[in-house]
Amino acid sequence: MNVVELFERSVTRSGAGFDQTFRHRYRTSTEGLWAALTTEDRIARWLGPVAERSADGRTLVINIGSGDALAPARVAVRRCTPPTDLAVDWEWQGRPASLVTAALRPVDQDHVELTLRHHAVASEPLVVGYGGGWEWCLLALGSEAGAERWTADRLDDHERAAHEAWRRVLEGDG
Repeated sequence: MNVVELFERSVTRSGAGFDQTFRHRYRTSTEGLWAALTTEDRIARWLGPVAERSADGRTLVINIGSGDALAPARVAVRRCTPPTDLAVDWEWQGRPASLVTAALRPVDQDHVELTLRHHAVASEPLVVGYGGGWEWCLLALGSEAGAERWTADRLDDHERAAHEAWRRVLEGDG
């Protein structure tokens, strides 16, 4: 399968910018994918290590990237209904907070579908950038959940292809 076809992508314009949706199926259980999404040590393996955590555990600072490209993201939990629904305020690289939601839906006994929505993305270039970046992370999430196997080189190749796919979505050709 062409790596670009691994995701169902859509974007809609909203008053605050763009709402971007990613949909991907994983060969794992809902509980397994939920644990990979929400357990601190497992988050470190697909998104980045948790650098700070509030006393109540509802706000995290996650270091995304590595070396000189390290960029902390502040994540504040708005809603958490295990094992299917998560909503967080997302702050990254000095941009205003936006809402990111994740919904898990069992497809059958061996597969679960994740729908991730990033709301209020401020511009088309950010839709393209977040598109490739989120897809890189979501495929790495699949590896962490034991659902898929991705090398760093394959993830990087997919991210570049995903940027182009998101450009086509914005042009109405995706």
